[in-house]
Formats: sequence, structure tokens, C-alpha cells
Amino acid sequence: MNTKVAHSYILDKLSLLTIQKEKSKNSEEFEEEYNYLKSILAIMLKEQSEENKCKIKDLYKHLKNTNENIYNAKNKIKSKEKNNKFDKEYIELNRELHSKTDIKNNIKKIINTITNSKFKETLHL
Repeated sequence: MNTKVAHSYILDKLSLLTIQKEKSKNSEEFEEEYNYLKSILAIMLKEQSEENKCKIKDLYKHLKNTNENIYNAKNKIKSKEKNNKFDKEYIELNRELHSKTDIKNNIKKIINTITNSKFKETLHL
């Protein structure tokens, strides 16, 4: 498959849209992009060995779970900031956010390696 973005970007965006669809009352607004990315994923998976397909599916689940953790941590941080509560929990939430972001970036690197993605993401420096 000759995409113009890293394969990990497709899986990451798809997982984020899935989370939004699950949490949103108006999930129709994400439907077109979600379906488009699912079709790209299907094409990408056809080009993979059975072993890689299993790995990619497992990595996607892990990526989605990590994105949910990031989403929850960000919401808690926003709430604390709104209430000017910069306490010990606030610090721990920020540490958790950085740790989960590192995990996410590692998952994305593995996805790009397994899928032999032509493009690599420039991860946050």
C-alpha cells in the first residue's frame, strides 16, 4: 500500500475516532473519516502476513487503550487546571500523561516497522 502518511498515523487516528464515537452523542460527524480509515486499514492488512495481521491487531488494541488513558488523564488535568488545583494528583496526572505518550510513541514505531511503512512519523521532541 502506498500511503502518503505513516501507517501508525492511520491506526492512531482510527483509534482516536473510535474513542470519540464511543464517547460522543453525535458520532455521525466522525463517520465518514472513520469509514475511510477503516477501508485503508483493510487494504493495509491484506498486504500483511497472517502473523503480522495478528500483531497489528494486538498493537491497535494496545494503542486504543493507551489513547483512552491519555484522554482520561487530559480530562482530569483540564478539570484540575480549571479549578486551580495544582496539587500532588495534578503532578502525578501529568507524569502519567508523559509516560502514556511515550508508550504510544513506542507502539507507533513498532507498527511502522512491522508494516514496513514508507513514511515514519516525526514524534514529539
